[in-house]
Formats: sequence, structure tokens, C-alpha cells
Amino acid sequence: MAVISNGSVTSSTSNGVSTAVVTWQTDEAADSTVAYGPGSAPDGSNQAGVVRDSNQVTAHSETVTGLEPGATFWVQVSSADAFGTPLSYDPGFPNGVLSFQTPADVNNGGTQSAAASVATPSATAATIAWTSSDAGFGSVNYWVDGTSTQLNAAESSPTLSHSVALSDLVGATKYDFQFSTAFVDAALPTAVSSQASFTTAADQTPPDPTGRLGVCVDPQRIGVGQTATVTAQVLQRNGQPAAGVPVHFINGAGNLHGTLSQTQGVTDAAGHCSTAFTATGISGFGRLAVHQVQVVAGTAPHLKARPAIIFAAVPRPVGGGHPGPGHR
Repeated sequence: MAVISNGSVTSSTSNGVSTAVVTWQTDEAADSTVAYGPGSAPDGSNQAGVVRDSNQVTAHSETVTGLEPGATFWVQVSSADAFGTPLSYDPGFPNGVLSFQTPADVNNGGTQSAAASVATPSATAATIAWTSSDAGFGSVNYWVDGTSTQLNAAESSPTLSHSVALSDLVGATKYDFQFSTAFVDAALPTAVSSQASFTTAADQTPPDPTGRLGVCVDPQRIGVGQTATVTAQVLQRNGQPAAGVPVHFINGAGNLHGTLSQTQGVTDAAGHCSTAFTATGISGFGRLAVHQVQVVAGTAPHLKARPAIIFAAVPRPVGGGHPGPGHR
């Protein structure tokens, strides 16, 4: 029966991170699996991770990294043959479990680079990068120049080469920032940079059509067979015209009936888009007839709607009184 034997662990520590190289042998070709965790032995709840290698070999060597310096860890090795059958353990290596102590970290002074590099910022994002002498967690505080409200972005794992992405920025805006490194070695104080700044690129994204939508009808009153123009103007939040925004014209309710020359279009450079409504008839009672055209601008989820109201005078029938139902 094939067995697993001669297990050993060699660990090292550099810049706040420890690494363990786990080796063992099998007397026939098999794959490699290493489970590991804190403490001297697995207890069913202290497993931190697993490293696997499907290559079929007899001399096995797997690396476990990201371990804490100066701490006790266990590893458990296992192998299975090409058919997936687990190999047994040699009596001298029961259960394939080994424990070891990672070396303490060497203190390199706890410093970071004096300045960070800022990749050419886009309109909405920027990346701040720097290095440190010892492993640590990078963090960036940033705020719009001239304001006091600070935002923060940080790394989730320790490193020597730091890179923190800032998102949800505003185009063509100056930002101030400071970067810092909180070192893994608790004896080292957090390093904090001096203040620096960058400016985001101009925003080239399509205008936000949820700014303002204005609708007008000219002339206000028409008769049967006449035409009214319904014009929509879409503006950005800063009041500038929004070009290229889809606009839909939807016939609504009313006792003034008619047709639209176009039901959809896009705004021009002045933010305008128009359609013509031609009256074809009037029904019902009253001195005035009305027709509603619903104007919807933008695309989901940024939609804005407003109604346009068109009026028509209802002609008086000969002999006075009100026109009957269905009058045209």
C-alpha cells in the first residue's frame, strides 16, 4: 500500500509576512494537498486555508504564505493517486500533521516613500501608489480642495508596494490627499505622508438627463385642422443644454384628438427636441378642448417626464347651447 512519509516544514519571515515550505514523500506518484491554520494541531475549527496541486509526483513541496510572524501554526498534508484514492500515512508520520513556529519579523525602520505616484486620473477615479520599508496596510484620506469632509480608501492585506484606488470622484475637480502605512509590526508607529493633490479629468460622460426638462407648446390654442408644436428642452444640472438625450412624445388623454409628427427623437446642441400635433377633431362638452402629450426624456434609470397641454376652442353650434357628444 502506498504511504505518505518524511514530512517537514521550513519557515521564514520577511517584511512582516511569514512563509512556510512544506515537503513530504510518497512511494508512488500522487497529488499534493496542504491544510493549515493557527495553533499546534487542527481541532475542526481552526483551519485557515488549503493549498492544492494536482500534479502527480513522489517528492512533494508546497508553499504556504501570508502567515503571521512569531506565531505557532499547524499543517496537515495529504495525497491521492491518479484514481483519487487517498494514500495512507507512514507510522512515523501519523495523520500527516506538523506544527512549527514562524520567525519574528525584522524591523526595517517603519518608513514609507516621501511622495506617492498618481496615475493620470480619470474623471471619476484615481490610484495612489507608494512603497514602505516594512509590510503594512496602506490607507488614503482624500477630500475636495477647500472642503473639510474626508473620505477614505484602504488595502485589505499587508504589503510593501501599496496601491489604493479612489472611486466616485467628480470630474475636473482638485482633490487633496494624504497616504499612510499601518505596519504589521505593532512596535512601529503608523507612517503618515504630507498633504498632496491631484485634479481629475473633465467628465466626458453623457449629460445626466435628470437635470431639468422644460416643455412648451406654441401656439397655445388651435382649431381643428391646425397644428401645434410641442418642444422639449433638456438641461444638465448646471443649467447647460444636454445634447443627444432621447426624448419620447406620448399621446395622452383629452377631448381634442390628433396625431403627432414624430413620437421620438434626440435633443440637439441647444437641448431641444420637437414634434408637431395636428388636431383632427373635438368631442364632448365645454368651451375648450384639451389634449395632453406626455414628454419623457432620458434612458432608465434617469428618466424625467412632463406633460404638454394643447388647447382648442370649441365652436358654438348654431342656435346656441352646447355641442352634443361626438361633435366634430
